[in-house]
Amino acid sequence: MDTKEAYTSSPCPALSSPPPLQSELETTLSSLPSLLSTYTRLLSASSSNSTPSTPSQTRALTSARDELKGTLAALDADIEDLEESVRVVETVGGMYGLEEEEIRGRRKFVKGVKERVEVSRA
Repeated sequence: MDTKEAYTSSPCPALSSPPPLQSELETTLSSLPSLLSTYTRLLSASSSNSTPSTPSQTRALTSARDELKGTLAALDADIEDLEESVRVVETVGGMYGLEEEEIRGRRKFVKGVKERVEVSRA
């Protein structure tokens, strides 16, 4: 069962759909490679120049770094929310017919998100 299936087979409407932030989180995750690429490119350009960086280059690098840090901080908060959601489902999911396999799918999704964020930090 894939992650999306883990959220669609529960008989309880509150548990049958993904947490509202799942699609937002997936969108944010998909922006990480571009943010990292921009930051890395700007950092490399500013490091490799034999001349000092211009104020414009410094602002661009600072902006890229701040956007990347902000995105990672937002993802950390979203991961905490998802982990709490999984803990709740682990506790009450059985009352609503949520199978262990579905709960495992949710745990796997959270783990995958955490891994992608950690790889981005490396």
